[in-house]
Amino acid sequence: MSAVIATSLTIVQPNQAQVLTFLGNYVGTIKKDGFWMTVPFALKKKVSLKVRNFSSHTLKVNDAEGNPIEIGAVVVFRVIDTAKATFDVDKYERFVEIQSETAIRHIAAHYPYDQYTDDARLSLRGNSDEVATELMG
Repeated sequence: MSAVIATSLTIVQPNQAQVLTFLGNYVGTIKKDGFWMTVPFALKKKVSLKVRNFSSHTLKVNDAEGNPIEIGAVVVFRVIDTAKATFDVDKYERFVEIQSETAIRHIAAHYPYDQYTDDARLSLRGNSDEVATELMG
């Protein structure tokens, strides 16, 4: 009996979550830190809830006018949905890197690097705040 109780006890650290599965079914996620009693024999997977960042590789792309440019970004992210991060992708850190690179390429192709005329078109160099806001959306 004490072995069954011991398998149901778990400790959750601050800024960490534990995703629980029992017999192949998702049971839930514990996000609040502390000492918890869960379903006996449930599998527990730790997921970090800390804010993380990485610097993307420098990408060579063409801007909206076809000019070759080099572009990179610092991406800041945090896991919000632990179940999706655990079950929907293999390695969510790598997934975020690939999706970020795709978004950077997509944005770079929509704007010229710089604006040389007087029209009201946005540019990567002159309107970095607006471009960053679009990347977040």
